[in-house]
Amino acid sequence: MLPQTEAILCARDSQLRGLALVLDSAELADRVRRAVPDLGVDELRVDYTRYKPGMNCLCRFRIQSGGQELTGYAKAYRDDAAAKLGMPRHPSDSGHREYPGRLLLRDHSTELVFTPLDNKLKGLPQLLLPHRRSQIMRRLLGSDASQGQWSVEELNYKPERRFVGLVSNSAGRRVVVRIYRSTDYEIGRSKRTPTASESELTLPQHLGKTRRRSALALDWLNGVSLASVLPAAPEHEQWIDALAHGLAIFHAQDTSGMPQRLPSDLANKTIANANMISWLAPSLTQQVEQVTSRLLATLPALPVGTALVHGDLHPKQVLLRGRGIGLIDLDEAGRGDPAEDLGLFLAHLDRNSYWLGWSPDFADDAEEQLVTAYVAAGGVVDRREIQIYRAAGLFGLLVHHFRRRDPDWHHRIDQGLQRVSRLMDRRCLVTSPNRKR
Repeated sequence: MLPQTEAILCARDSQLRGLALVLDSAELADRVRRAVPDLGVDELRVDYTRYKPGMNCLCRFRIQSGGQELTGYAKAYRDDAAAKLGMPRHPSDSGHREYPGRLLLRDHSTELVFTPLDNKLKGLPQLLLPHRRSQIMRRLLGSDASQGQWSVEELNYKPERRFVGLVSNSAGRRVVVRIYRSTDYEIGRSKRTPTASESELTLPQHLGKTRRRSALALDWLNGVSLASVLPAAPEHEQWIDALAHGLAIFHAQDTSGMPQRLPSDLANKTIANANMISWLAPSLTQQVEQVTSRLLATLPALPVGTALVHGDLHPKQVLLRGRGIGLIDLDEAGRGDPAEDLGLFLAHLDRNSYWLGWSPDFADDAEEQLVTAYVAAGGVVDRREIQIYRAAGLFGLLVHHFRRRDPDWHHRIDQGLQRVSRLMDRRCLVTSPNRKR
């Protein structure tokens, strides 16, 4: 049964008859059991959602069946878009004999898609089906793909957006394969790949690509994820200095061929996030409007940066490698302001403070030491701009509590809004000499 906040939400969105079904793990599990009894569903858990009110709602699920895990997603459509259901997206709409393929629940205008199928990731079946995997690996690696049998471990999967897998062979070779929807692949393919050979910074290098399958292959970087060691006290760990030095080097790299990241784009995302939060939690609308008004009064005035920035920097994107770091997932990299990277990284620490029960001062302590070390390493940044990007970054993360199916997402969003307000209050107290532009 859905919690009251989501039951009310589903009642308000009358355009999506299947919304309550795709959000409810227990109800969805029951429908799968009835439709595919031979699958032997022990448990089904919805762990990710992408929701467009009045349009559609996609929910990724994990099924436990006889000790094995099966992944898929359910997508609820508007009734007038139900014609999309049942349209083949691959040569065979029935899937491989070991997989359910697709299920159509017409009474809810809902479609269930089981991996290796995906309506928009045309290269996914080639990577996940063992008898077809060698073909895509040959396209990506050429003659290097002939070294042993390849296996795949999922690292990240956002249905109809992107799949990231660690692909290993019996000879010990490890490669990261990223499969995109075709539009995102074309954007990523047109970017220049940043390079760095400093001991303090390592970046994954592209090994190959296949436009036909919208896939890229990259080096696998060894290292310890920074997310796995936090919240280690900054004053007792070396990660602050390693991250600061690595970022200073990264931000100084050549930006030719990289897209420009604009403060106005972040302002537009802030408006979209505000609308989404107000729809999800109408009781928080006044707080949302107050925070949004303050952010929109500052974001458009930020300078347009010219440094190379990561664009999606958080602890899971940082690998500790001895005294240096590795940075992964450079899909959002472009020309911008280093304050954006530092602010977003700190915003993730802010969220973890109230979400995971870290010390409420952890992010502030980390900021002081990180910025000090960054400047000492040669980085140039304005502390006031960091505070603005930090507040805007945290505001952008609030909808993730719903997206990641946090059962207490309404309360978490409320907590986050209060923290954003405090960050904006503190922004006026931060002093920083004007930097040269």
